[in-house]
Amino acid sequence: MKAIKITDLVQWLLIGGIIIFFIIPVITLITAGLFEGQPLQGAVRILWQSGWLAGFLNSVIHAGIAAALATITAWLLAYGMHFSRLFQPIRQFSDLLFRLPMLLPTITYGFVLLYCFGKQGLWTRILGFELFDLYGSSGVILGYFIYTLPTAYLLLYNGMDYLDQQYLVVSRLLGDSPITSVLQNVLRPMQKLIGISFCQTFFMAFTDFGIPTAVGGRKVFITTLLYEGFTGSIPDFQKGSLVALSMLIPSLFSVLLIRQLQKLQQSFKQRRKVPVVANLARDSFLGLLFVLVGGSLLAMFSVMFIIPFVTAWPYEMIFTTENFRAFFADDLLSNTLSNSLIVSLISAVVGMSIAYLAGIVTSFSRQNSIAAKGIDLFATLTNSFPGMVLGVMFLLAFSGTTLHNTLSILVIANIIHFFATPYQMAKESFQKMDHSWEKTSQIMGDRWIDLVWRIIIPNSRGTILEMMSYYFTNSMVTISGLIFLVSARTSVMTTKIKELQHFGRFVDIFILSLLILAINCVALFAIKLTKKYWGKKKEVTLNQKQFHFPRILFKREMQKFSSK
Repeated sequence: MKAIKITDLVQWLLIGGIIIFFIIPVITLITAGLFEGQPLQGAVRILWQSGWLAGFLNSVIHAGIAAALATITAWLLAYGMHFSRLFQPIRQFSDLLFRLPMLLPTITYGFVLLYCFGKQGLWTRILGFELFDLYGSSGVILGYFIYTLPTAYLLLYNGMDYLDQQYLVVSRLLGDSPITSVLQNVLRPMQKLIGISFCQTFFMAFTDFGIPTAVGGRKVFITTLLYEGFTGSIPDFQKGSLVALSMLIPSLFSVLLIRQLQKLQQSFKQRRKVPVVANLARDSFLGLLFVLVGGSLLAMFSVMFIIPFVTAWPYEMIFTTENFRAFFADDLLSNTLSNSLIVSLISAVVGMSIAYLAGIVTSFSRQNSIAAKGIDLFATLTNSFPGMVLGVMFLLAFSGTTLHNTLSILVIANIIHFFATPYQMAKESFQKMDHSWEKTSQIMGDRWIDLVWRIIIPNSRGTILEMMSYYFTNSMVTISGLIFLVSARTSVMTTKIKELQHFGRFVDIFILSLLILAINCVALFAIKLTKKYWGKKKEVTLNQKQFHFPRILFKREMQKFSSK
């Protein structure tokens, strides 16, 4: 009974936090857009005349094209990883390249494209001509594609790992052609994941702010329109709030569509692996695709490692480290580095703790409680909630409070923005555990905290590290959720990049981007080493003496656990 009371108390504390930091800001946003300032009809007319429809349609069309291209390419790359006989080191190196863009802020992609394909870009100078007009649709779609490809690739790669490869062998033995066999046994079982991949990548592109602001040119996008509404020469909070509310329309459709896709039948009960049959045509095509995609990413992001070490691109091509000396001598720039590290570290630790605790109390308690349903609903909503809209909500709700212009509000924004995925990680980990542990602890009168500390946490160490890694890397690269919340004193590296753009300080932009990349790589490496160390420890089970149950009861519970 004690455990139930504690979990219920924790649930309602979490609900209280959701009300304060999500529900109230949402109400504030609705009030600012619909009931403050001009009458609603006049505000909508101004919004319409400001190019809202063009910006909304531009975002939908460009995001849709990029999401489709990213999903198709990601499926082919994932297929090549699992069902080809390409040289293993090539696959491992390509896998790293396909994930690389995730470690950088999206606003950097635009400047990378500029220094690659602009009039004075690296590859423009090498080739002697411009491959395409960078500013506008071409640059935005390419930037969106680079941004969304790693997410689609990881989702489809992990999903393809659960396919039963023996069906491919049976299909070929029955006389099916290679294409028919792949369509029936690889493509068809993954239709749900493919749909989810498209929805997620579309939403990521639709709500992105960094790429349109860097290479959008004169095209209006919904995110740039929102930014201008709050930070333009004449800010209009009502107009900006209406734009923010309109961005929630795709969020609603995304949630509904993903829920429908979840209902599709999909079975991954068996994971039988079989040797891949040699096929020269298939491996040649996939090898060429790997080289094309991986080589293009490497070629594009290589400018980040060149520009900061050149005296003055493209006029003085002399190696120098003076740019780095000047950067670290600038207190304002070095201060953004410390701010980013502080915000990301606190977000990782506190965010992981909250998401983990939420996962525990909703998994090891009454599943049909109102509080548990509220937490699950909150996770569903935040999974498809635009970061810029969250930033606007916080700006309107907490302006003038003690949180305003502090690092604390940045941490809270990150915790809410990235809550959904770590929360689901925790719940999936807990679903694999034996819930009879909780019942046994209640019967024997042990404290709920003993169950959590001595059994649940040791058996989910890897998940804890993955949750911290997710929070840290995303907090380092995000810009959309923080762009409205920073001040000169609390600026972080991603928002500083946006500021430096106005002054044309692209060398400093690339130095900041390199630092973000290096920090994320070090963090991931540290997480990997920690997981390897923890992996050597034995899984904590109920028959260990450190838990307070009688030995006979331990054996009974372990036999029950083993029979499953």
